[in-house]
Amino acid sequence: ERLNTLEQRQITTPQGTLPLDAPDTQQPLRAIRARDLDLPLGKSAAVAFDTLSLIFDAIFATPDLPDVVKSILGRLQIPSLRTAILDDTFFANTQHPARQLINRMAHATLGLAQEVGRDHPTCRQLTGLANSVRSALEANDGNLAPHLTALERMIEERDQATQLKSQPYLQLVLEHEQRLQAKAHAHTWLQAVLA
Repeated sequence: ERLNTLEQRQITTPQGTLPLDAPDTQQPLRAIRARDLDLPLGKSAAVAFDTLSLIFDAIFATPDLPDVVKSILGRLQIPSLRTAILDDTFFANTQHPARQLINRMAHATLGLAQEVGRDHPTCRQLTGLANSVRSALEANDGNLAPHLTALERMIEERDQATQLKSQPYLQLVLEHEQRLQAKAHAHTWLQAVLA
């Protein structure tokens, strides 16, 4: 109930319920800590909160992630907290589906410009995915497999598109490297002849 209250006050992502075309004005993102809920320090729930808050602090401080992506990931903070409290394998298992999901969502945004907006196709996909994940985690079924599969497909499609776009430049790079290598060989031959 207290997490629900925090979520309704939108401490972490005040833009969370805004439409996609709303302006990108928001308060700075911050991780929720045990003290925000007045939890006694040292208890398992408080430890889970503060451990997960360190993870989200790192996400929010990462300069490589665009702000809109940080906001999308921030929307998963409270559902992740619930999962961490209810599932004691959350921190012990590096292959935990919720952890993999957050990692893959960040991976899916590699290469996006810092100034990207919520209307970018990748951001729209991630927003829809985040909403679906929140629903799955709140329903307590915790089945994130379809979402992980969707993310894998999204990453694969992005990687293939990037590879196709890079083909013309690949030939330029190879030719440049061949010229550098030929120059190095010629220099080595010339030094040997002069000696």
